[in-house]
Amino acid sequence: MQLLLHRSPLKSSHTGMEVFSVSCILIFAALIRIPSLPQPLGPDQGIMSVIGAGILKGQLPYKDYWEMGSPAIFYTYALMFKIFGLRMIAIPITDTIISMLTTLLVFILARSVWDKRVGYISALLFAFFSNGVGLGMHAGGDIAFGTFWYLAQRETFMLPLTVGAVYFMLTSMKRPHSFIRIFISAFLLGGAFVYKFPALIIALCLFLYLNTYLVRCPDHKTLKSLGLGNLAFLAGFILPAAAFALLFVVNGAFYDMTDVIIKYVFSVYGSSVSISCLPIIKMGLVHTLFLAKENFILWIFFIASSTYMIITDRTKENLLIVLWALASVLFVVSHREFFGYHYLMLLPPFCLLSAYGISRALSPVRGLGTAFTEEPGKAFILLAIFVNLAFFVTLNYTNYTKFWYYVTGRISLQKYYSFFTAYPKHDFSFPADYEVAQYISGHSDVNDMIYVIGGTESVIYFLSKRKSPSRFIFSWILFSPGSHGRAEQTQRYRTELLHDLSQKTPKYIVTIRPLDTFKQFPDIYCFLKSNYTFQKEFPDDRFLYAYGKNRYSDI
Repeated sequence: MQLLLHRSPLKSSHTGMEVFSVSCILIFAALIRIPSLPQPLGPDQGIMSVIGAGILKGQLPYKDYWEMGSPAIFYTYALMFKIFGLRMIAIPITDTIISMLTTLLVFILARSVWDKRVGYISALLFAFFSNGVGLGMHAGGDIAFGTFWYLAQRETFMLPLTVGAVYFMLTSMKRPHSFIRIFISAFLLGGAFVYKFPALIIALCLFLYLNTYLVRCPDHKTLKSLGLGNLAFLAGFILPAAAFALLFVVNGAFYDMTDVIIKYVFSVYGSSVSISCLPIIKMGLVHTLFLAKENFILWIFFIASSTYMIITDRTKENLLIVLWALASVLFVVSHREFFGYHYLMLLPPFCLLSAYGISRALSPVRGLGTAFTEEPGKAFILLAIFVNLAFFVTLNYTNYTKFWYYVTGRISLQKYYSFFTAYPKHDFSFPADYEVAQYISGHSDVNDMIYVIGGTESVIYFLSKRKSPSRFIFSWILFSPGSHGRAEQTQRYRTELLHDLSQKTPKYIVTIRPLDTFKQFPDIYCFLKSNYTFQKEFPDDRFLYAYGKNRYSDI
């Protein structure tokens, strides 16, 4: 079958119409994200915000703030706050900018592999579907209101890095002396790795692809070319991680970093490898089908285009896109949790494959009337696209209408915030945390410390501008009945927390869920019962305790 797409892998000239068209898509990508601007912090964003703000004050992740995540995201948040100020709106602004950048890179990659028509479709699909509320699916398996749950997550910043890595890998095969492009590709993958370690799956995909190309290409059948190519890739990939390791070594925090993100994480997730696969498979299928309702056209064309490429159109560019998509699926599976924001990593390759399939299937386009009267195959595809768009708009309707009600003054800020909760299926509730933080701010001094026990409620620290006496700025892992709470190191961490609370005596302690919930941890429970008095109950199982017997009274 003759190829219907015009390939221009190295075409660099851009017409004014092309620049205008891409600019319109980028503006569209920004406009549809406007409702995210007033949205509040999510639970992960709260943790990353507290650590990012601490970095600006000279503190360090792991040493001063305990967190299981890899380090790049914390310094990204620090940079974000440095540029846009220490406020919640910095998060959606940054997310929008990065989404626009990824949209542009998706266009550039699609254009370099196929043509600008596929580039337009790819970029438009990414700009549209990457703003879906389904990506806000949380641990409870439900969609949280709006998009706040997945804004500026680690995956957000990994997207432009992985798209750029694929682009430089492909262009390295089109130019002589291209080892610098291999280095850049691997460097970007190394950057993605220090955001999240499962990015190693995508890096391995590109590494195997590179070696297959170097071995089979007539121009590279020398040990020297093979060696230089591998050296360039490995050097580029290792450099970002080495830079962060050096940073923590110089600042005396290397042990703290490895103790958390290697020893502790491995002890928890490594010990759970033997867990039955059936519940994980079931959860993965349920969550994937739940999310795919919002963008099912991407999944259809991912399967159809990949199958067609493997059977009929096996160019090296096409095969790399297919391998990248499969590696991204493995990235999602590797987490074994299937949160909505994990699926962000699927969108660039899925959008590229979908644009390729749509462009081929609808070529040549002779008008909608002709398609629906004479070409039933094209009519079916167009109908599926329209149905998906309608379903997407329906799912996102509430997000946009509530935003409109808020900005036009039809609902108050308090009412608007009331939508951003996952309680009771998940402990997180921004309106409750906001109310707690407002109370603490009005009843304490800026130098007073507070502590929150039992959740991921670092949001309270950020909103109240009060410090934690301990580096454990979220504590669900310490009081979890699962593998996190049973890990050998967790007891040591609870002892450290108790020491911190005893030495620095925060003015207020907030418990997520009633105090009796923590009876199974007698040391912490007895400390709270002996030193703190119940002060006030807030919505969604938030309970405030004040230091000292009847020292403070509710006002």
